[in-house]
Amino acid sequence: MPALVDPATLTARLPAALSRHLGATGAPQNMQRVTGGATKGTWIFEANIDGQWQRLVLQLTTARAGGDPVQATRLTAEHDAQIMKAARAQRVPAPEVCAVLLEDDGLGPGHITRWVAGETLAPKILRDPAFALARPQLAAQCAQALAGIHSIPASTVEFLTAMDAYSQWQRYRTMVDRQSVEIPALEWGLRWVYDHLPAPQTLTVVHGDFRLGNLIINERGLACVIDWELAALGDPMQDLGWLCLKTWRFGGPQPVAGVGLRESLYQVYQHASGVAVDAQRVRFWEAFGHVKWAIMCLSMGLGTPGSAPGTVGLEHSVIGRRVEEPLWDLLQLLEDQSS
Repeated sequence: MPALVDPATLTARLPAALSRHLGATGAPQNMQRVTGGATKGTWIFEANIDGQWQRLVLQLTTARAGGDPVQATRLTAEHDAQIMKAARAQRVPAPEVCAVLLEDDGLGPGHITRWVAGETLAPKILRDPAFALARPQLAAQCAQALAGIHSIPASTVEFLTAMDAYSQWQRYRTMVDRQSVEIPALEWGLRWVYDHLPAPQTLTVVHGDFRLGNLIINERGLACVIDWELAALGDPMQDLGWLCLKTWRFGGPQPVAGVGLRESLYQVYQHASGVAVDAQRVRFWEAFGHVKWAIMCLSMGLGTPGSAPGTVGLEHSVIGRRVEEPLWDLLQLLEDQSS
C-alpha cells in the first residue's frame, strides 16, 4: 500500500478539512480504508453536512515515482479532480468531486468525492447472479462512456500529456532498459510494436486505464468510471484495445471485458461518437497493451531501479510474477490474427 499520512494524523486533521471544504460538523463516522491500489490510499466514510449524513470517498495520492517514465506522468490530485469534472460535463459517469485538498489541510495531496454504490471486483461482476442483468449491457455502456471521454474538449484539460504510440513505445522501452533483466519474449514484443506503429492520428482525451477494476458496476450496469490518473491525449482506439486485453477478462469468455463482442463494442461506439472504429488499430493497441502490462508487472516486481532490496511490497511482488501471462496472450493474439 502507498506510504501516506498515518492513521492518527488522518483522524486528527480530517474533521477540520471537512469543515473547511464542505461545512461538515463533528467527526466523520464509519471510516473504512479500501484495500487495493498501488498509488493511492482510499477511505470511505460518512460526514454530517447540513444536518444530513452523506457517504463520501477520500483519496490521497502518493508522490510520482521518479524512476518510472509512465508513473512520472501520472496526474496530480488536482488534475485528477479536473479531468473527472470535465468527464461529468460530457455525461460520462465519473465521480462527483466535492473538494480538492489544500496544503493547509495537512493530509497531503488528494480529493473528496461522493460515494457511488456498486462493485469493482471483476470476478464477482462476471460471475455473481446479482449482476446477471448488468453483464449483457456492459459492453455497450462502456462504448458509450468511451465515446464521451474521447469527446472531452482538450482545451478544458490542457495539463494532459500528449502520448501517441511512438512516445509510449519510447517510455516502455526506457522502463525495460532501466531494469537488469532480459526477457526474449518481451524484447520480441517491443520490436513487434515498433515495427507496427500506426501512422500519426488525431489525439483525443483518453482514460488510459479503462477496464474492469476501474469501473463501478451495479445491478443495472456501469455506474461510474474511476481511476483517471493515467488520462492523457492519445489515440482513442487505445482505450478500446485496452478494454479487450485478455488480462482484464478475468476468465470471462468474451473479448470485451469478458462479457461482450468486439463488433458490438465498435458498433455502439461509432454510433455514440460519430467516429469510425479502425479494427486493425484497435488490435495494435490490444497487442501493445499486452506488452505494456508485461512491463508494468516486471517493473512492479523488481521495484524502482536503485531501490533497496526488500522494499517491494507483497502486492507488487505478486503482480510481478505474472509477467509471462500477457506475453503468452500477445503471442496467442498475433497467431489468431495470422490464421
